[in-house]
Amino acid sequence: MPIPRKVLTVTLFFSLFLPFFISSASASSNEVAALVSWLRSSNSPPPTAFSSWNPSDSDPCHWPYITCSSSDNLVTEINVVSLQLALPFPPNISTFTSLQKLVISNTNLTGSISSDVGDCSQLRVIDLSSNSLVGEIPSTLGKLKNLQELILNSNGLTGKIPPELGGCVSLKNLDIFDNFLSGILPFQGRSQRRSETVGA
Repeated sequence: MPIPRKVLTVTLFFSLFLPFFISSASASSNEVAALVSWLRSSNSPPPTAFSSWNPSDSDPCHWPYITCSSSDNLVTEINVVSLQLALPFPPNISTFTSLQKLVISNTNLTGSISSDVGDCSQLRVIDLSSNSLVGEIPSTLGKLKNLQELILNSNGLTGKIPPELGGCVSLKNLDIFDNFLSGILPFQGRSQRRSETVGA
């Protein structure tokens, strides 16, 4: 007995798209876990502004300071400004594969910038200014071909400016002043169209 065309269509639809839905839901769940883990990485209680960050949620898309893609509910922006978090740089930042904008500014962010930030290939903006970050600027940032703004001023960063930043071919704004950095900017001699504003 032949299988009705309608049944075949439904079966084909689920076989094609069900793996995508499962994968997207799993990724969203991982993002929830990563954000909650970051928020709980301090001995101090988080600010009340984060009280709606519920670890039981299927995704973080309705949480304050978080923006998601409408197509797959994956985080595209983390935007926290002028809140006293006293937290380290987010661990497992590479969990956020669709992240385009990472802004955690004037929040007393501590520790060092994790090297796996270079695995967030969609990043266009990184603003970690006016915090208490220490250590070196990770050379892996040079992998971010879409990065347009890198704002790291007013921290306690040390070491040499990594020449790998020259790999950020879309970079237009680099602010690294008010740190303890040495070396030369990797954009010297380049067209100003590549690096419109440089503060060091």
